[in-house]
Amino acid sequence: MVKKSRFVKCVILEESHLQNVECVSKRREEKGRSSGIVKTIFRALMVEIGEAWNETRAFKMWSTGFGTPKDGLLEELVDGFHFLMNIVIELNRHTLKRKLVSNFSIQYIMKKNILNVNMLFEWYMQDILTAKRAWCQYRDLSVTLTHLHKAFGIFFRLCYLYGYKFEDVVRAYKEKNKENFVRQASGY
Repeated sequence: MVKKSRFVKCVILEESHLQNVECVSKRREEKGRSSGIVKTIFRALMVEIGEAWNETRAFKMWSTGFGTPKDGLLEELVDGFHFLMNIVIELNRHTLKRKLVSNFSIQYIMKKNILNVNMLFEWYMQDILTAKRAWCQYRDLSVTLTHLHKAFGIFFRLCYLYGYKFEDVVRAYKEKNKENFVRQASGY
């Protein structure tokens, strides 16, 4: 069994390693000059949150499968987790004296007893947009981190509500990470 704090530390190491792969580093530098790498990662995260929400079918009241998640939900949630971790890693690079990564080594499941999935996804997006604005427009690290911590809590709450155990998240992350390394090696 993997401990949560150890898992998050391992994820940060793996994501840092993936970012340092030569082809990824080169593309990061090229893209970073034109639009800012942190902004780009925030945008990618917003897309992944939307894709995960779409997989839940929670808002598709017109559909015969209303409220029944598709098989790809955990994969989409983990894709978002990947980008959340990348944002923390990037912020850590911009804040030389801080050890932001260690602040994310222990995460919690959102303590509020919220069962409304649509509300959770709305909050997830709002927290990410607020964190993006706080960092990209104002360089306000405190507000940024507050909202990123909330987003992490919401991520784990969503996983919990859909019946995913921590071990399921670990397994899905490891599978996705292997796929990401293969994609980067092939110039994806």
